Amino acid sequence: MVVKTRILPAGAGADVSVAPAANLARELISADQVLQWTLEGRCYTGSLEPETGGVSGQTTLSDEAHDYMLTSDRGGLKLVVPITTTISLYTDDGATDKGAVSLNLIRPHNDTATLRTISGTAAHIINNRSDAYGMQTASMVYTVTSSALLQASEWCEIGYWHARTETIEATEHGFSDHTITVNHLKEGAPIILQRGASISVTAHSATAAITTIVVFTWAELDASAYLP
Repeated sequence: MVVKTRILPAGAGADVSVAPAANLARELISADQVLQWTLEGRCYTGSLEPETGGVSGQTTLSDEAHDYMLTSDRGGLKLVVPITTTISLYTDDGATDKGAVSLNLIRPHNDTATLRTISGTAAHIINNRSDAYGMQTASMVYTVTSSALLQASEWCEIGYWHARTETIEATEHGFSDHTITVNHLKEGAPIILQRGASISVTAHSATAAITTIVVFTWAELDASAYLP
């Protein structure tokens, strides 16, 4: 295969014919997709404010309580593509069973743009391109209260981990060094959030709450470029 050195400018003016290319640099060999999105200012990372400790989970699993939630814009102009979700156990209560962490997919109510979030605290969000190019439309909140979900049609678990210690020396099951990272683009089908749809993380234990720290990384794409 012969690869020609790029000599054309990265962009072209109106009505200027250019050869097909795989990326914005007009190279026939494209960059990694996430790297390309990052260069375009489309990728964001959200987490707790630096001075904030972990969020305490639930003593009972409830559809209306979520520790962390990433929610797409209600207007539908952007498609939110989760890239990774990192969940770290900040503390545990030493219980021997019934402790778990779940990753959930939540649709907007009746396929409308009704947000499920009633209350929560905004997390810290930055653009992964260091010059802060672009502006996100998605929101990330923690210690979330939401309206009741219709589990059969609006809510499902897409990840579930047993997270309790069996002995003082044992580490949490399913977590490596107390942390697990889900790569949404490489593990199973990608998830596309639109019009108020969300993903959430909830930790729960029958005896006491699990405290967690969650980091979401996602891309925001123009819906008009992908949807009819």
